[in-house]
Amino acid sequence: MGTIKSGLNQPAIWNHSPCDPGIKEQFTEVLEIPAPVAACLYSIGIQDHEVAKRFLDPKLADLENPFKITHLEPLVHRLVLAIERNEKIAISGDYDVDGITSTGLMVHILRHFGLNPSSYIPLREGEGYGLSQGIIDRVLQEETPDIFLALDCGTNARDAVESLKEKGIEVLVVDHHQCQTKRPPDCLVVNPHVWDGNDRPWSHLCAVGLVFKVAHGLLKKLRLKQDVRAYQIKLSRYLDLVSLGTVADMMPLRDENRIFVHYGLQRLSKTQNKGIKALHIIADVNKEPPINPNEISFKIAPRINACGRLADASIPLQLILSDCDDTCQALAEQMDLTNRQRQQIEQRLIKQAEAQVEAHFSAHLGLILYDRSWHTGVVGIAAGKLSRQYNRPCIVLGYQGKGILKGSGRSVNGISLIKTLENCDSLLDSWGGHPMAAGVSLLEENLNALRAAFNQTLRKIGETEIRTREITITEWIEMDDISIDLLDALSRLEPYGQDHPQPIFGVKKVILKKPAKIIGKQSHHCRLILENSYGDDFYAIGWNKASNVPPTNQPIDIAIRMKWDLWRGKRTLQIEWIDWRLTAEIH
Repeated sequence: MGTIKSGLNQPAIWNHSPCDPGIKEQFTEVLEIPAPVAACLYSIGIQDHEVAKRFLDPKLADLENPFKITHLEPLVHRLVLAIERNEKIAISGDYDVDGITSTGLMVHILRHFGLNPSSYIPLREGEGYGLSQGIIDRVLQEETPDIFLALDCGTNARDAVESLKEKGIEVLVVDHHQCQTKRPPDCLVVNPHVWDGNDRPWSHLCAVGLVFKVAHGLLKKLRLKQDVRAYQIKLSRYLDLVSLGTVADMMPLRDENRIFVHYGLQRLSKTQNKGIKALHIIADVNKEPPINPNEISFKIAPRINACGRLADASIPLQLILSDCDDTCQALAEQMDLTNRQRQQIEQRLIKQAEAQVEAHFSAHLGLILYDRSWHTGVVGIAAGKLSRQYNRPCIVLGYQGKGILKGSGRSVNGISLIKTLENCDSLLDSWGGHPMAAGVSLLEENLNALRAAFNQTLRKIGETEIRTREITITEWIEMDDISIDLLDALSRLEPYGQDHPQPIFGVKKVILKKPAKIIGKQSHHCRLILENSYGDDFYAIGWNKASNVPPTNQPIDIAIRMKWDLWRGKRTLQIEWIDWRLTAEIH
């Protein structure tokens, strides 16, 4: 096998699975949508027009009864008792966006019902990930709660749960991580992955989505008890937090996640949360509603996560919970500064990691990269960038101390990190996460053995070659199909995200009559002028495509995305070109 510098530098394979003609016709007639939109629905596995209608028009009323989630009703019942008894509750969430928004949402809800829960976010350095003994020790130094509520963690924390129970503290867990064994902790655990399987509308909710379901259940129970406070709260106002956690945690935007994010992005655009408002300003978030998921992924989430990576993740929690404008502004500025520091550290790490790959690992099916100087707080985001760059699973490790390496992994579509790491379990000190993202720790002496086992496992599951970059063409269209009307219809598919990518359309036999223009301050981008049969021109931008310029006066096929460009309240159609190839007589 030859070595390669980057999967992104290789010619891509274009794939297209044609839409069933009968289903396309049915969708266009019954749903009154253009054929390209029907093809988009088919491409994500929707073949029934009733399912398609619910997808195009998500409604909060379509959310399932929260009590269908295993153990959620008894957990809600316990919280009702805590409210009635005015018990002490300590809440601990993970230090990422999902854990922080989960904690913030739960605190807001319990405060509304008269409790004053304390909240704790673990320190990455010293207390570690999830429900650890370190965070328990800190909580118990400050108080002895009646209930310890673990959010976005706890499913695999059997020892920690037992230590709390031995002290007479009741433990409740709301989590969505995979259980590493067949037996979760001996306490009340709400986790669809443990009890409910993968085919329910709520199966892939992240922690903040599950906390919203808990809050919904709490309102239902307290309204039955004629608690006036349960009629005074409007749960939809908290969907801004739910959309933040769901998008940042890369949850599939299908089923209930789609409903939450659809309405949550609208709420996020006009949020009443003073902390999030301050974060919008400091992050220069587009004020035009609804906020795009990319604004979360690239502007809001990094500033929240940076605190957990380098500083103290309780800072963004304070931001979410604060009602003081000055405090929120100061906290947002602090988060922005930490994020800029994170970017500098990360850029150095990625350059060093690229040098490692090119010198030693370019032929590996999966990358496991390590340097003692790498900050463990930024290895996760670096793993994500390197995984995309080299188009293969990637784990990046730093040194934790005492001979222990700690890091994060990210995968590519079609390869589950969970299944891959299961075969490496004996070499790992601990691990856990999702198919696309996982955290690991191991003894430094096991590093080379892990590299070998990781790559051997990838070969066993059929990854015998470094994956060629692929582009999936959702539908082939004509230049004359491109219009504002089509883009309006495509807007009904939004929001796009995990498991529901923005569609890529292919256009055949395009002839560029004018040469491509290189643009951008550093001349990295490429602008084309496309023309339809009516003589209308469309600008198409290729980001970082200056080295891949298509020819003029020669038929080419071009892969494009379409979206709205919002500027000063005006919407214009924007085309992004993804790739091109010479038109062949037969494809």
